[in-house]
Amino acid sequence: MRELDSEEQELLEQLNGGLPTDELIVMVRDLAQVLTKEGLAIRARVAATAADRLEQLSTMRIN
Repeated sequence: MRELDSEEQELLEQLNGGLPTDELIVMVRDLAQVLTKEGLAIRARVAATAADRLEQLSTMRIN
């Protein structure tokens, strides 16, 4: 397994430290966009679906 670069390490630390759900949803949606641009349609759709589900669960928890 390769070493993480500084940006990846920072992201990992943020995720391990706890992240508000709204920020996580934005990050996963951004990931879906990046994957789409890379031509990875199936992975992009999985990320988009995960973001949608997180949003639904977050809304249900608030209500």
